[in-house]
Order: sequence, then structure tokens, then C-alpha cells
Amino acid sequence: MRRSTTRDVSDRMVSVASRTTVQQADDSQLMQELALNLFSDEQQVTLEYAHDYGYTAVPKGPTSDSGNSGQGVGGGPGQGGAQDQQQRAEAFVVFLNGNRSHGLVLKVGDRRYRLQNLQPGEVANHDDQTQQRHIARSGIYDSVPNGMGVHARVMKSSDNVKGNKGLGQSAWQPKKPYAFHKIDRNSRTVQHPQAIFHELMDAATQSIVQHLVSLTQNGGVVASAQQGAHVLTILNGLFRQSTTTILDTAPAIGHDGPTSITGTLGVSQIVTALGYDTSSDRRLKKQIRRARFGVETLRKIRVVEFGWKKGGGGRRIQGFIAQQLARVFPQAVRKGARRADKKPWTIDQGQLIALLVKAVQELERTVDKQGREIALLKKRDLTF
Repeated sequence: MRRSTTRDVSDRMVSVASRTTVQQADDSQLMQELALNLFSDEQQVTLEYAHDYGYTAVPKGPTSDSGNSGQGVGGGPGQGGAQDQQQRAEAFVVFLNGNRSHGLVLKVGDRRYRLQNLQPGEVANHDDQTQQRHIARSGIYDSVPNGMGVHARVMKSSDNVKGNKGLGQSAWQPKKPYAFHKIDRNSRTVQHPQAIFHELMDAATQSIVQHLVSLTQNGGVVASAQQGAHVLTILNGLFRQSTTTILDTAPAIGHDGPTSITGTLGVSQIVTALGYDTSSDRRLKKQIRRARFGVETLRKIRVVEFGWKKGGGGRRIQGFIAQQLARVFPQAVRKGARRADKKPWTIDQGQLIALLVKAVQELERTVDKQGREIALLKKRDLTF
């Protein structure tokens, strides 16, 4: 049986624990290993650093005073501290049974980058680039410097980050994910291959949808609304054609600048404007030729008087029936769905204006021709 003297015990007690500085980290091992500066001329290059489960970090190596904005100098035994003009992370090490060949790093701190001035009870994660997740008294805040982005990703089922024989794992690489949500200084991007939902719930019942916007691959429909909210529908595939319908019970939509809508805007009440323009730039057109419709077409169009089943304020107005007009002048009609409440038939009034102009021109030529004929007949009567 080995006997230990008081001196042996004293030496071992001195060697049991150390506070030192980090030279570098090796994160490729199953247990992260650190190279540390210990007593004078003593360096340990493979000391294991035991992280808490579910958390890992790689300590940053030494930095010079001029290249660091942190506070304090990570001096310690075995290195010159401020004298060598370098700052380092600091480590707290124990050596089992005082054996300097079997050390274990328990904690690493870095006063260069520590998040300061938190309130009691608050928690935070951070790195050396001032990227932060702050669990504050008022909520959770994810923050990054301008020029970086916040990413939430769902990776593909074929992706794999597990290590050999199920030991360890690597970080997900920044490749194309299955779905993601990203915010940076240029844009906010949400991408998903199945569906995207945004819902506003009733504050009292927590069950009635006040406003719902859903994007799905099934038919490419962006819908919808209840209780007089706005209805937005994208038909025939996402972004191929869009229809925006503003219900008569929906609140007014105000704006102080130009509004651009690619597709069809449907309004169930009256639109009032100081002016109304349609694109007519020759540079945007092709296959330009003389129109063939005119007076004969105009004669076949039936003008009727009617009232709207919903909306319209109960007024009776004059107009056309889209289905009848389609048989006579199809250019002016856009066919709808089988159900009128889903997609009604519509009429392009601008096409009718062009038809009226063409008909008037034809009538003018007819009147001019008849006028010349009448004048010729009068001249003949005077000669007899």
C-alpha cells in the first residue's frame, strides 16, 4: 500500500485546479480539445472541454489589443498578460487526483465579448460578432448586425449531419433547405413547398378568423377572408393570374401614392377617381391591323336595364349581359367560372368604346357618301 506524505498531499492539492488562458480550440474531436497555457513553460494541447448537453461553443483564439473592442486582458499563469499585448479567453481546469496528465476543462469565459448589463433573471447567447439571442424581461430578441441575416430552416429529409456510428453531429450547412424563413436588411423571405398561412384571430374567442391569407400548391389559391375582410385570390397557379376582391363590408383602403396590381381588381361597389388610364403604348403591342367590327356588330348588341342582386345600392342601371355580348363581340368579354360568386363573367368597357368609335367612323363615311350622292342628284334636277 502506497503511503502519501503531507508534502505529497500538498503538491496534489496545488495541482488539482488551475485558472489559465486558451491558445486554440480543436472542434473536430468527439469531445472538444483545448490548447492551454498553464504554469511557466507548461502547455497542455489536448485538454478535453466538457460542454453542457444541448449547448456547444468554440472559444476564440488570442487577439491583439488594437484588434479587439472588449474589456480587460486575459492574463494568467504562464503567459505575460498585458505584456504580450494579446487578449485571450480564460479557462477553469481541474486535474483529477492532482494528476497533471489528466485534466478536464470545466468552464471557459471570455471577457472580450461577454454580453453585459443584463437585468436580473435574463439569459442570453452571443458570439464575437455581436450576434445575440436575448431572453429579456419583455420578450425574446434575435439580433444580428446589419449585413447579416436571421434564418429559420427546415432541412431536407435526405440531408444528414450525424457522425460516424451515430457519434457526434456536424452543423447544418447553408445549402438549399426544404423550407426557410429569412430576414435581412434587403428583404423578408418565406419559402415553403406546400403551404404558407397567416391568420388574425378574434381576440375574445380565439377561434374566429378575422383575416386569413393562405398560399397552397393545390390550385394555387391565395384565400381569403371572413367578416368583411379583404379577399385575395390567385388562380391557375401561383402568380400566374391574380384577382383582388374588396367586399362592400370591408374597411376602406387608403393610399397616398401609385398602386400597381398585376391581374384583375374586382370591386363590388362604386369606384370614384379623378382620372382613369389604360396602357396603349405602341411599343407594347404587336400584330396591329385594322379592326373588322363596326356598325353591324353594334346593332346586334342588346342594351338592358337591371339591378344587382347584391350591392349596387338598389339602383337600376343600363348595361349589357356578358353572356349575350360574348356571342356578338367576344373580344370584350372575359369568361368566368361555373359559379358567379367564385369568378363572374366580366366586360372590358374599353373594348366597347373602341367599337363605338369604329361604328361612328363607318357611319360618318356613309353619311359623307350619301351627302355627295344627294348633292349630285340635286345638281341633275337643276339641269332639267
